[in-house]
Amino acid sequence: MKIKNIDFPKRLLNALRDDKLVVFAGAGVSKGAPACLPLFAELADMIAQGTCEALQEGEPIDRFLGRLQNAGVDVHVRAEEALSCEDREATELHHNLLRIYSDAAQVRIVTTNFDLLFEQASEAVFDDKPEVFRAPALPLGHQFRGIIHVHGAVSRPNEIVLTDLEAV
Repeated sequence: MKIKNIDFPKRLLNALRDDKLVVFAGAGVSKGAPACLPLFAELADMIAQGTCEALQEGEPIDRFLGRLQNAGVDVHVRAEEALSCEDREATELHHNLLRIYSDAAQVRIVTTNFDLLFEQASEAVFDDKPEVFRAPALPLGHQFRGIIHVHGAVSRPNEIVLTDLEAV
């Protein structure tokens, strides 16, 4: 079915109609303008600035950040500084993904992003705000409504999952 020149698969429209659609959004949603936030590897580079440490070839990013943390770098504070710039604004994609849903009570978005741009966009799209969850406290998958930050959110930087050490 075409809506405004976009051909949506029937399965997607049926899932939306049947209240089974869950949008899974990664870092690419916040990469573009005006948000211009870094992808995870870029964030790791920002966190490592001034430490004389670098990501080794083939090294998982979370292990690299764990190595920095073990060396005394406060990776959570540095991540918060990199992601909390007040002039960041939600992208059109944030707004459009929310507009898929008829109201805030129907929103079902799972994001790996630490930023709060879906929350910011929801204020422009809906009269009410969707409920927000962030790791480590997540709702049951089959019953949730709202926005889920599976790796935590910058609003609680010490709870963000950045390193391999947090999985232990």
